[in-house]
Amino acid sequence: MKLHDLDREKPFEAQIDGMLPYSDRACCTALIAEARRISLNATFCVLDEICRPPERTTVTRERQRALIAEWGADLEHDLVSPILTCADAIVEGKPLPWADTIAVMELVGNFDGQRAALSVAYFSGDCDTIEGDAALSSAEQRIRSVWDGKGV
Repeated sequence: MKLHDLDREKPFEAQIDGMLPYSDRACCTALIAEARRISLNATFCVLDEICRPPERTTVTRERQRALIAEWGADLEHDLVSPILTCADAIVEGKPLPWADTIAVMELVGNFDGQRAALSVAYFSGDCDTIEGDAALSSAEQRIRSVWDGKGV
């Protein structure tokens, strides 16, 4: 699986951004499969949508958990396990300690262009303190800056 493919990811992301059909299992399954054919980043885009539905969308945690399980089935990569932990934290509404989240973000940073995985990690962190919020934002900006410098 390619790490990223910006030319194919952009239209795919536009197709699902805020519009994942949570209640349509067949469509979600097809989108997960399509994302895997595009890239790892596209695959993490789907997970980001599963974890963070738009406010106007009603989706149960049970459905989110089922989609996360389907998303992660047979997916092998070093980022899958730590990002699934982050996804679970988002869905359950139980943020991870910000220092632990930054460690995951640093791991993500080792894989160029994994912007969606970085997003999942970032939003899983406890930003309820000034220190945590600043540390999470700083880590995200630094990692994105490195990728931007590489053109990914």
